[in-house]
Amino acid sequence: MKKLRYLTIIVLVATTITSVGAYAKRKQNNFTYAPKAHHVIYAVWAKDQSGAITLHGFRVRDVKESGDWTERSVNLETGKTGFLDPAKTEYPNIMKGPQWYKSAAWYRSNPRFLREETIAGVHCFTMSSYNGGGEMSMSLEYGATPFKATIDGAGVEALKVY
Repeated sequence: MKKLRYLTIIVLVATTITSVGAYAKRKQNNFTYAPKAHHVIYAVWAKDQSGAITLHGFRVRDVKESGDWTERSVNLETGKTGFLDPAKTEYPNIMKGPQWYKSAAWYRSNPRFLREETIAGVHCFTMSSYNGGGEMSMSLEYGATPFKATIDGAGVEALKVY
């Protein structure tokens, strides 16, 4: 009788631990960060006439807590600099606000999810593009700010986030 009682207690404790662990993991996977201001330095890669991918320039993106952003760039080939404010163009930034801060569970369940990787020291989720010709990497912490966007190897990749 004592053996049965001990066995019942062990099974009950094991079931409780498993249930609590599963609940905690599910809650962690559904966690989303609050929007925050940040800055990202990107390397810009382009294909030259021979098809080789070369460093083309740099960009610095300044993102406000609201999700509004501006971007400064320099082209290494021409030496020209540029400034982009999507709010002042015909293509305003629609990917802003807390709705663009997704959970790990959301990324992992998305049919376009490819892999998880670390870019510029930040854990990112890489998705295929809608047409399958490219990839985009986003993070839980920085919402709609891309950390890597490529088409056939050319594109941008974050070097530093602060």
